[in-house]
Amino acid sequence: MRDHIREPQKRPAAGLQFPGGRQAPQGEATRTTGMETLRMTRMVLALQRSTGNQAAVQLLGRQGHPCGATCGHEGLSPERQVASAHPSVQRYRGAQGLDPDPTRTDETWTNHPPPTTPFLGYVAIAPRGTAPTTGNRHYRHDQVAIRSVQVSEVRGPTRYGADGQKSHTTAWTLTREALARFEGREARDVVTYIQNRLTELAALGGAELAYAHALTDAQNRIADVTLNARPLHLWQPALSGLLSAYVMAYGLSPMTTYAAGKAVTRGEPWAMMTLRAQESAGAGTFDRAAARLAVAKLQDYQLRPSLSAANLTAANHHFWVTLHTAFPQTAARLRAEHGVTITSEEKQYEFHAHPAGSFQVPNLGGTVVHPSQATVLGGTVSYKLAPGKLDAGFGVDAFVSPRNMTDAAAVTAGPAHDFMVGRVLMSSEQRPQAQWDPQQSHFASWELVKRATEAQAGQQVDAAVTWAQSGLPAIQNRLPLRDPTSQFVRDWQTLYTQVSSLGVHAAQAGLNLRAHEWSELVSALLQGYVMLYNASSVATGAAPAGQDRANGSGEAGRFRKLDALVSTYASGAVAPNSAAQENARRQVLGLLDVAALRTKILKHLFDTNGKVSFADVLTSTTTKNIAYLPTRQAIEASRDAWLRFLQAAYAPLFSRNVLSVPALTADFDNAMQGTFTSIENVAVAPSATRSGKIRK
Repeated sequence: MRDHIREPQKRPAAGLQFPGGRQAPQGEATRTTGMETLRMTRMVLALQRSTGNQAAVQLLGRQGHPCGATCGHEGLSPERQVASAHPSVQRYRGAQGLDPDPTRTDETWTNHPPPTTPFLGYVAIAPRGTAPTTGNRHYRHDQVAIRSVQVSEVRGPTRYGADGQKSHTTAWTLTREALARFEGREARDVVTYIQNRLTELAALGGAELAYAHALTDAQNRIADVTLNARPLHLWQPALSGLLSAYVMAYGLSPMTTYAAGKAVTRGEPWAMMTLRAQESAGAGTFDRAAARLAVAKLQDYQLRPSLSAANLTAANHHFWVTLHTAFPQTAARLRAEHGVTITSEEKQYEFHAHPAGSFQVPNLGGTVVHPSQATVLGGTVSYKLAPGKLDAGFGVDAFVSPRNMTDAAAVTAGPAHDFMVGRVLMSSEQRPQAQWDPQQSHFASWELVKRATEAQAGQQVDAAVTWAQSGLPAIQNRLPLRDPTSQFVRDWQTLYTQVSSLGVHAAQAGLNLRAHEWSELVSALLQGYVMLYNASSVATGAAPAGQDRANGSGEAGRFRKLDALVSTYASGAVAPNSAAQENARRQVLGLLDVAALRTKILKHLFDTNGKVSFADVLTSTTTKNIAYLPTRQAIEASRDAWLRFLQAAYAPLFSRNVLSVPALTADFDNAMQGTFTSIENVAVAPSATRSGKIRK
């Protein structure tokens, strides 16, 4: 018997019919992008290392298809190219190992592409109940639980599009808190919860095409996960995608936002802190007035031309559903409170009362799996990061599948080299916390860091683990440039210890995990490494001389040109000439903020009234100009990180000798010791008359 009552499942609208009988449009087919081509090329290089060049050539020849094949999703993944080493019949298809085999009647799930939204929702999964041991060993959604949840702080789009988010009727921070409550729950309870919310959204109508598309996509995912069993590890992308699709549909709905001038802060941090404290307060210590004010600060809806009476009522209903999900005890205690206007610090906040009548309190059931701990190799380890002050909602979703994609392999534990990283998802806008806020200048382009991390897709798991683990020593002593006793620095050090331990754990001999467990571990490793790097002093610094903030450097155009070079030279059919090499080096040098790095040296020039040159600093040693050695080492650490990310993101260009580390290092040295700009001349005043080439 189940020990809790699940939320009643509301009947979904058939095909998401909208008022007036209009049918919601179907989603568009996915398209192959330049990044997909680059990702496929990386897979080819991995194949060359593991199976020989012939298998790689076969795969590269099929790059044009969205799934890496010519038709029918046949023979798609690089894993299928190693069938000689694994003679079992291959099952799953697609370049990422996410598609069903169309020749099998028992494989009916749909590989829905990730929603195109800046928001990223990631869930780690675990089996629930008795594991299937016969047949195809596929799992239903009532045999799966959600172990942990990662919810990005970046919001999805709203109906106002390029005009901005506008005012959110339910504070986004409360929505994130509610979504985090999916952790530890049965998947079927979470799916029912989302399905009921989508049914409520469908009843609102709405003419926006993007909203209709998002609703249809989310509802199609609901139908897929409730009807179709699938291999255990495929529940991770299925449920992660459903979470992101739901948030996208909710964000675009007509009751979620409204326009009333510029959105203003309403003291949400205080409100959330208060609700967290009151949720655990006993009957004798519960502060009703504080809790009611906190709720009112998170409710931001009023009758406006952009928020109709019906949508205002729906917004209030949704707010209380969200509050019951995030803070069930507090919501229940305030259920009988009447609507009232509360004055606080000369501001007025309207407390919207709990809906009356047949309001159904959401029920996610009890916690059925531990949200962080797992027992592996006789010990207990947590794959859930504890970033503390470094938490900015940044996450990484690394989907892992068996190299030998059979029914048995999907539920069988094995070493890292038996598994592949199928894809890596990161928010298009969410950045990790930096050492300062705002982040100021990124020495290596953040988009480059992102692409390098995403480049782990197509790698064997042991290679991805090695990449993350090997990047840690270079930043170990490059702490954020804050007070060493600050909580931020202490949390950085704590996270470093955790991520370092996870790297050792992942690389140890004898560690055998199932695909979904490797996915959780690799996701945590990549996420932790990137968070630590971005918050270290290696990643960011003050803006270039004469600027009060970082400025753009035409990165989008540079990436387009680099992607074009990959398309031209990755196959090896064309040898690069010197012009192509020079062009490639020029583009990647633009992904490093040399001006910001030079600013590190300007202080020495200013302090010595020009008696010290760039060269003096950049060639300092333990016996020569030792006072400047820390500056030189800091600059070189940032340079080396840039080179590291370049080699991961554009491995084909390095393997085909379009780019090389020695040539890039020489370019870097020349740029660092180049001519003073007029602004730099002023910055080192009183010796502002110096100009021309820096003296050697």
